[in-house]
Amino acid sequence: MDIKWSELLECVSEDTQHGKEILGKLPFLAGKCFLSPEAENCLKQAAESLLSVPGLLANYTKVLAVLEEGICSSFSGRVNDSLLNGPFPADLCGNIPEEIFFLLLALSCIPAGEKAFIRKNLPVEKLYEALDEYGAWSRNCFRNHGVHGLKYSNGFAWLVFRILPGIVLRFGRLEYNHSLAFPDILVFRHRKSGQYRVLLNGKYEVNKEGKIAAKGEETNFITCIPRGIFGAYTAFPVSEEGRIEKETVSVDLQEYELILRPGDEVIYMHIPELGPLTPEEVEESFIKVREFYKRKDSSYHPKGIICGSWLFDPVLQELLPENANLPLFQKSGYLLPPKSASCDVVYRVFGVKAEKEGIDKVEWKSSLQKILGNYLSNGGIFRGGRYFRMF
Repeated sequence: MDIKWSELLECVSEDTQHGKEILGKLPFLAGKCFLSPEAENCLKQAAESLLSVPGLLANYTKVLAVLEEGICSSFSGRVNDSLLNGPFPADLCGNIPEEIFFLLLALSCIPAGEKAFIRKNLPVEKLYEALDEYGAWSRNCFRNHGVHGLKYSNGFAWLVFRILPGIVLRFGRLEYNHSLAFPDILVFRHRKSGQYRVLLNGKYEVNKEGKIAAKGEETNFITCIPRGIFGAYTAFPVSEEGRIEKETVSVDLQEYELILRPGDEVIYMHIPELGPLTPEEVEESFIKVREFYKRKDSSYHPKGIICGSWLFDPVLQELLPENANLPLFQKSGYLLPPKSASCDVVYRVFGVKAEKEGIDKVEWKSSLQKILGNYLSNGGIFRGGRYFRMF
């Protein structure tokens, strides 16, 4: 059942003392988050506005109380994820730009995040490790919207609803949360060689390039649900490069072990916008997260890591040098075909203006933008991809 801000705020006390106390800590909290001087100045002005207008301070304190409750309950109780289904009441921000108000709120919630980590018996250092995302999301907001702040359904939701409650944890360069294995993939491992064999567990129309066909695209063949007969699975295999192969194969369970099936516990990987992804940083992150979940006291036992992203589109291996970070990242695991025929590469690489108006409406500054821009301009299509890596 969806909840609304108006319903929650009606039940919150009018006392503004807590809000004043948190605002007093704002410079200290901002100092932890790698914000730009311009963002910190915007926050200072916003805090001054809050303290000078009693009604605005009351709004801020009430919203903060609601978010603190949600963070401490991992947004699974009275204050839950459905809060994001509707818009935030703009009138609560007063004369402060929404994006700056959200950045101020997200910073103000850090102490609640500390409490949430302690209650979950998670190392609070894992929270502090992820605070650089405040700066990254603020820069993203300025780059796309011209304001040093956060968008409600973008950076704000990620930080407050996922990072601060300890739902998503940072391990070095990458982040992870509990998840379930892809429902349309079966992974087998050869009992002697350790070689993987991946079968597609679903019915899809596939184009001539071995990718799931987009709407209106010519279909080369159609896959089927695997058939399990006499100790063997027969289905369409997926290559390490994420291509669906046209001829079915039979996997003998005397030779292969089924090691990943739909519903198995895994961890889902997230890739923060924090600069280059070097192979060393990727490998270090994998080692750290594996060690964390292999602890004797761990109650969660993931079998591996999965992810879906534009970063795992196999075409990047054709466009970029083989020793570039992205192709090497792809080769650190096993690629899988995306379920959707579209991805957010334009937004991620070129920004929101390019997504709305076209890539020719923005300047291509980085080498990645130039390479991908030329590919798109010449009729190229990005579909994204999926990835897995076993523990």
